Amino acid sequence: MFPTILPKDCWLDNYYEPLLRSHEPFVRQYGEFPEAKAIVEANEREYGEYLKYGNYYSYAFFICRA
Repeated sequence: MFPTILPKDCWLDNYYEPLLRSHEPFVRQYGEFPEAKAIVEANEREYGEYLKYGNYYSYAFFICRA
């Protein structure tokens, strides 16, 4: 079995853009909590790293059965 590599538009259109759009309502509801701000900052940092280094790394998911 060969790994499937998702194209860049899959990550941008289906993961990062909806995630970033969710930040505003999330911060409105939970913005007083430092943990909420940390989540948003981590997501935005990861998005920036993906834009800059997305050609050099990826995620791998494994499903195992015993």
